Order: sequence, then structure tokens, then C-alpha cells
Amino acid sequence: MDKLIVIVLLVAAVIYFKYGDDDIVPVRPLYAESYVVVYGRQACGNTQYMEKTLNRSALQFYSGDFDDPVIREEIYGRMTMAGYDINKNFMLPIVDVNGWIMTNPDPQEVIGKYVEIK
Repeated sequence: MDKLIVIVLLVAAVIYFKYGDDDIVPVRPLYAESYVVVYGRQACGNTQYMEKTLNRSALQFYSGDFDDPVIREEIYGRMTMAGYDINKNFMLPIVDVNGWIMTNPDPQEVIGKYVEIK
């Protein structure tokens, strides 16, 4: 019985963290033309993977250094406007696709959103 409770709680946590951002809305785009900005850290494996995958797909993107306090405050503001609770933990990279803010998305999701909006 205890194992069942633990399994149910783990499944609930995974569902919440995977699908718990249902209230996320787009914010005002940064640029008039379609764009992608990847906010992350150079030492972050997820950020490196995102940038490498986007480079391979020939999608041009901007990079934002999450360790720069000015850039971090900018993306926190955009995340808050989009409906994220910045006091919760989230994984890098944070990706802005034409005003749609995503945390640690799959690179194919980013490419799909870019193509959809473009």
C-alpha cells in the first residue's frame, strides 16, 4: 500500500511539472520579425544541447546570458507577464519564441513554434 501511494504521488508530481503551466500566455514580442532567444548558461548542458540543435536546423537565434543580472531581470519580467511563478524552480534554458516563453523545452518544440508563428 505504501508503495502505491509513493507511485501515485510521483506520477502526480511528474504530471504537474510537465503540464502545470496551463496558464502561460504569450507576451509582447521583443522584435517585429520572427525570432528565438535562448537564455541560459554556457556551462549548462541543456542550453548547449538547445543551441547545438538549433544551429543544426539552421534556425538563427539570439543568445541571452542568464548570469548577466540585466538580462536575468528582463527575462524574469517577461516570465512573470507570461504567467510563470519565478519563485518556483525551473530548468534552463528559457526560450522566447516570438513572445511565447518556455522553460527547458524540447528543441523540436521550439522549432515547431517558430515555424507555426512565422
